[in-house]
Amino acid sequence: MKKKTGAGQKTQLSLFLLQKLLLGLLVFDTISVAAEAEQGVDDTIYLPQGWDHHTRQTLSFTSFGSRFIPYDWFIALEQPDNTIAFRNNNYMAAMGFITTVADQYNPDGLPVGLVRDSDKKRGDYLGMTCAFCHTGQVKIHGKRIRIDGGQALIDYTQFEQATLAALKATLTNDEKFSRFSQAVIAAASTTRLTPELLKTQLQTRIVELEQHYAVNATSVPYGRGRLDAFGQIFNAIAAEALAMPENTRSPNAPTSYPVVWDASHLNVVQWNGSAPNKEPGPLFQNAITALAVYGTVSVAKDKLTYQSSIRISNLGDIQRDFYQLIAPQWPVEIAGALSAEKVAVGKKLYD
Repeated sequence: MKKKTGAGQKTQLSLFLLQKLLLGLLVFDTISVAAEAEQGVDDTIYLPQGWDHHTRQTLSFTSFGSRFIPYDWFIALEQPDNTIAFRNNNYMAAMGFITTVADQYNPDGLPVGLVRDSDKKRGDYLGMTCAFCHTGQVKIHGKRIRIDGGQALIDYTQFEQATLAALKATLTNDEKFSRFSQAVIAAASTTRLTPELLKTQLQTRIVELEQHYAVNATSVPYGRGRLDAFGQIFNAIAAEALAMPENTRSPNAPTSYPVVWDASHLNVVQWNGSAPNKEPGPLFQNAITALAVYGTVSVAKDKLTYQSSIRISNLGDIQRDFYQLIAPQWPVEIAGALSAEKVAVGKKLYD
């Protein structure tokens, strides 16, 4: 193969430099945002969207029953290839999470959309909330602007795979496991937890996650800000909850996380328009969505009822709050005035 020279070589070099420049800007912005959160500084600008601070924070950190991994595990977990905490803000921001500061609603300073789900019988778990997929943030002229109900840019698959890799590294690396077990056992509410029992629990959860990922495997990763939620909901119900693996279908139709301020005005939801949106449709829809993001359900063939981690009351409160949410207005004082010509062209899409 001939080596490219002249204009072609210059073009390749220019593209290479451009890629490096853009990557550098992205990394710098991610690190700067996360660093400010580490220092306990929150200078985020919140646009008027019908929510006050209490409503926003309550909704962002209210559990609906998602149970990803035990909470103490997440707090003690290290990144797969080093000793830095997995929940380090820079690491989480690199996966698209919006990092934030600790407050009364979020005592441990978790990224937006992650929450502590407490259960007296089963213990506390790290879970996901509605804000995980439906909170956006942009940076304009160095200012962070939160978009409540907007589109998240989290790389869902990357987060899942990174967590699995960290758990595996903890299991196989003696030094990692020693640090992990000491922290988890110290935080445990029971004296019955031993390193041996913890290792068994770790092995079990790794197998469960591997099986779940196999069910939802796709040939192409979703990437940032995209997810086939309907496909994963289908598998969560039809394949996993019913223990019928033959029902599995590859969730290979990723779409952008939708904005939710107009969801209550739609007749149907989901990208294929399959879900009726009239009462009690939204509550039912949210309940099965919770199952797709690590909610649990135990279906017995000989019983009419079933046990589930889904918190219906919390989902009702969340649904009520979303009814109050309105679309954000363009922040002229920050982003500058809109082009009247472009507004006129775009208006045709909505008339």
